[in-house]
Amino acid sequence: MVKTFIRTAQLGVLAVLFSCSRPAPLDKAGMEAYLNKSSHHLTQQSTRNGIDIGLKYMPQSLLVLQELSKNQDPAHQTVDTLQKKYASQYYFLLSFSKEGKEAIRQLGDYSLYSKMLQTLAFRMNEYVNITTASNDTVQLSDYAFQQTYGLSDANTLLLAFPAEKIKTASSFHVNIAECGFATGSERFEFKSKDIANIPELDIQNIIRQQAAK
Repeated sequence: MVKTFIRTAQLGVLAVLFSCSRPAPLDKAGMEAYLNKSSHHLTQQSTRNGIDIGLKYMPQSLLVLQELSKNQDPAHQTVDTLQKKYASQYYFLLSFSKEGKEAIRQLGDYSLYSKMLQTLAFRMNEYVNITTASNDTVQLSDYAFQQTYGLSDANTLLLAFPAEKIKTASSFHVNIAECGFATGSERFEFKSKDIANIPELDIQNIIRQQAAK
């Protein structure tokens, strides 16, 4: 009886410790704040030749939520399907800005603007890759340039890399080669433990709140 009581108490303590060590799921604003906090090393920035270069890790759950927001009545099956769709990739948001505006519109020359527009839209796979701590090189699997027609504070690209080639590495660098902004090459380091520590996004609760509005 005493041994059983002690064993039950031990299990209870472990359960409490485990639950306390797991962060609570976040809403969208909470997730954005978590990603932007400098001590989490998930959003990084550099300035070269007057061009601000930013790179943010984007959890798959944020992309799932973004796609669900287009659906007026998302079902659980839809959520599961989208989670599987995005689970195979690591995503990053790459941005280029100058003086708080889209970088390609601050180059002062239409021919340069046209050239950089073509580069960002169609050729960035030539300039971006990942190298892991074990010196493996991982190429972009896909990317999307977000054309905002001068209405944004930066030119942004969503980058996708195959997750299976990265997640086993303790750390990795995202390399941005010179692509036409005269910034030279830049690299940003990410640690897998920082990515693993990202709390979950409370997708179902967010959906319920949106539906109730």
